[in-house]
Amino acid sequence: MKTIAIAACIFSSFLFSAKSRSDSLDLAQYRGQVVYLDFWASWCVPCKKSFPWMNQIREKYKDRGLKIIAVSVDESAQAMKNFLAQHPAKFSVIHDKDKALSKGYTLIGMPTSFIYDREGKLTGSYPGYNLKTKAKIEAQLQALLNKG
Repeated sequence: MKTIAIAACIFSSFLFSAKSRSDSLDLAQYRGQVVYLDFWASWCVPCKKSFPWMNQIREKYKDRGLKIIAVSVDESAQAMKNFLAQHPAKFSVIHDKDKALSKGYTLIGMPTSFIYDREGKLTGSYPGYNLKTKAKIEAQLQALLNKG
């Protein structure tokens, strides 16, 4: 659960590009914010429940410095779009068709999320989504956001 690629541990060394759509993710631009990075797929049943929750925590903590980024690992852009039509996202979404972003992480299941503190240090990883996981994630986010 704690196995994470070294290259993804610090913002300054984190820049991947999804070649298929020229989407890119440079987490260094979010230094000073707490980042919740979520890898998901349209076929993922727990992801359907996590999206409304991510919308809620975004709304709840956005003024305190929370940034949510969801990375779709779907091969099909249409599958991703269909999912988003049914489960709208009020946060950033990136399509990682060629897995250029997800290669830097150990994804144990879907969804798998990672939390970075304001200095860019990886502070947690969470495979799956359920009530227990949700409570742990929100507690960690609150603690990091309270550090100012």
